Amino acid sequence: MDFVIDKGDGEIYGFEVKSKLKEPSLTNSIKRFIDEVKPKKVFVLCENLDSKIKYKNCEILFTNHLNIYSIMKSLRPSGKKK
Repeated sequence: MDFVIDKGDGEIYGFEVKSKLKEPSLTNSIKRFIDEVKPKKVFVLCENLDSKIKYKNCEILFTNHLNIYSIMKSLRPSGKKK
């Protein structure tokens, strides 16, 4: 996992950055992170995919790395603007 956000209220999100993926796939490190940490969502940031899959109880979103700003904005607690 390249980086993790812990919102401090029990919600944990993992982020993995991949330069080029041709299809949605989970690395062993992503699976291990999900098994051990049990995050709400994992984001895989890559150039060519826009897809969603589930692994156990975790939603894995494959999306363009340029969407990082909107992802981070959506994870902000409601009512906080910056």
